[in-house]
Parts: sequence; C-alpha cells; structure tokens
Amino acid sequence: MPLEDNQIGFFTVYDGTFDEYIADFTKHIGHVFDLIFKFTKNPPPSPCQKHLQEFIDFAAAADRAPIGFYRPIQA
Repeated sequence: MPLEDNQIGFFTVYDGTFDEYIADFTKHIGHVFDLIFKFTKNPPPSPCQKHLQEFIDFAAAADRAPIGFYRPIQA
C-alpha cells in the first residue's frame, strides 16, 4: 500500500516469533523484496535470502503495530 513520503507499506499478520515469520516470508517472496530494494534508499544487503539476519533487522526496524486496519480476535 502506498504511504506518505514515497513509502510503501506491507500489511500482514502472523503467529509465532517475528524472526521465524520473516525467515519464512523471505523464503517465499524474498525475490520480490530484492527487486523493490533496487529502488529503495538505504536498503539492506541483497539478496535477502543470503543476508537473512540483515533483512530481519531491516524489517524489525520498519515494523509497526497495527494501525486500525483490523482488530485481532481476542481469545
């Protein structure tokens, strides 16, 4: 989703740890991020599958709490 100041947001949900999620995410669509990073200011090293920890750190720094698009179901 396009955001302000030429930013793009990826909105997802997951269960489990953040690192496990990003590793799985990278395994399946890491190549998409490698393409996007060609047009990104200060990207992490690429390809992200090869530089997984750097990608995890990059994603963690950009991670945001839900901002009202949905409300998690309470157990």
